[in-house]
Parts: sequence; structure tokens; C-alpha cells
Amino acid sequence: MVLLTPNKPRLASGELMPLPESDRELDGNLSRSSRFPSDLRSTIPTIEVERERHYFTLISVPDQLGVLDDSRRVRITQSYLPRSLGREILLATLDSESALFDKSSRVLQARVRKSDSFDGTVAYEYTVKLKNNSHSVAEKDEVTFEISRQEYKQMQVKASKGSVVKDRHSFDLCGLIGGAQSRIQLEVDLPLMRELGGRKEDLSTLGYAMIDLEVSDRALMEQLRQGQHDIPLLHQAVDISKDTSRRELREPLSWKTLARQGVTAEALQSVLELKQLSEAQIAA
Repeated sequence: MVLLTPNKPRLASGELMPLPESDRELDGNLSRSSRFPSDLRSTIPTIEVERERHYFTLISVPDQLGVLDDSRRVRITQSYLPRSLGREILLATLDSESALFDKSSRVLQARVRKSDSFDGTVAYEYTVKLKNNSHSVAEKDEVTFEISRQEYKQMQVKASKGSVVKDRHSFDLCGLIGGAQSRIQLEVDLPLMRELGGRKEDLSTLGYAMIDLEVSDRALMEQLRQGQHDIPLLHQAVDISKDTSRRELREPLSWKTLARQGVTAEALQSVLELKQLSEAQIAA
């Protein structure tokens, strides 16, 4: 993990800029006059390359394998801002001449999140995910700021298209594959609900769990892609990563899509097809 200290603030403090009309990419002609929470400019973000694979499994599988018993559990509420706004904030906060902002960099996602741990602690963060030409299909840059509750509330208002709530169970699997120095993080996410304007939509009845596996290097990613591991949970899960033929089934079930659109007909069809694939894989 690399820590990057922001430049001396160049902008006036104030509120977040109004949302653009669409979630379009900007053309690179970005203004530094945007307004956003002043404290964000003095925060030192974490910047790391995210390498992960995504899996779908029946909700009963993690429980049957007992993998949730020893996990770190947290309840996450997250919302999404327009990518254009995310890029404006980054350019105003970090050094736009750094390697992070090469000419091919583009914003994939701008997200604000609240994490309620079951020990009573609460954390808030703002994250932007970036992609450039040096990344493989499963790689991206992730820039994360720790923010205050007030900043979270302020930014959540700007993400007016809804929030998604999920329970996350996390595990460290360091050394399980790739040698003793490898870093592997396994996260099992259980969808709970979508919230929009005080209305709640139950997601828990969909009956599935999403699994993310984050690793420290490309060699580990290739081992996982080829199924060269001894992780029982993944042997009973369907790989829906972007370099697989099933990636299109994942899109209606992405957290961003569920937050903004809820359970659509396409989402229900994806759940049906992925459950059939999961049952066949478990029976094999």
C-alpha cells in the first residue's frame, strides 16, 4: 500500500458541487473550481492496485461449510456518485501530474460507504476506482479517503439514486496459495436491502452470496483463474469475473446496479441462471 500526501489545497472550502445531469465520463477538460468538503483535501488517502476475482454461490453454501463462524463481520451501506464528480474531486485533491493520472486513466466508480462493525465501531469512507492501459482485466487502482460522518451524509445526498446494504464476512487467507508471503483477502457478501427515499426493498430473499477474492499479485490471479487452489468455498461457487463468459450475468447483480435500480427482471434472470450453474457445480 502506498500513501500519497495531497498537494497544498488550492480551492476554496464549501459544499459539494451540484451533480451533473448524467454519469458520463468527462473529456479531460476538468475544472479545479469544484466545491467539496474542505476536510477531504487534508486527508491522506490510501492508494493501491486492486486485484480481485468475483464468484456467485448459493446462500446456504458458506453456512454449510462453516466459513462464516470465524469471520470479521461488518454491515455495509454504500451509495454511488457520478464518475465525473469522482474525477473532479480526485484532480482537486491529488497531484494530477502523478503516475496515478496518466492519460489513459478513467474513473470506473465513485462510491461512499458506511461500515458498522458488530463491535460497535463505525467507519466512513469515500472511494474512487480507476482503470488505465497498464492494468489487466481484473486490475484497477483504488483510492480511498477516510471521511467523517458529516461528510458521509453530505456526499450520500448527492448519490440520490439509492443505497445498497449488505453483510460482509472477511477472512485472511495469507499463504494458502502462492507461498507464505502472499496476501489473500476473501470476502463473502450477503445482500440485505436497497434503500431509496425512505423505502426499503428486501434483497435477502434472493438466496445468494457474492464472494470477492483480493490478492497481492498477478501470479496469484492466474492461479485462481485456472482454479489452482484448495479453497472449498470457491469449488462450490461460479466464477463471474470479467474475464469469464459469465461476466454479463454479474452486471444486473452488481452492487451499483442494485443500489440504483433495485431488483430488475434482468437481475432475477441472472439469479436463476447462476443458481442453476451453482447447483450443477455442487453436484459435480
